[in-house]
Amino acid sequence: MTSCTRDIRAWLAEQRFRAVREVLTGSPITDVAVRYRVSRQAVHGWRRRYEAGWRAR
Repeated sequence: MTSCTRDIRAWLAEQRFRAVREVLTGSPITDVAVRYRVSRQAVHGWRRRYEAGWRAR
């Protein structure tokens, strides 16, 4: 894996964590999904994985 790929993966993981944190602090999933330009289902999946111990994909 190249340095660039690691940087991108780290950035994506951070964005997912931030989105989940917003949901856990009360932001509606729909609003978070719009802000991060992803589907509601993606945000639900990230939250489920976070609550299950955040096993990396």
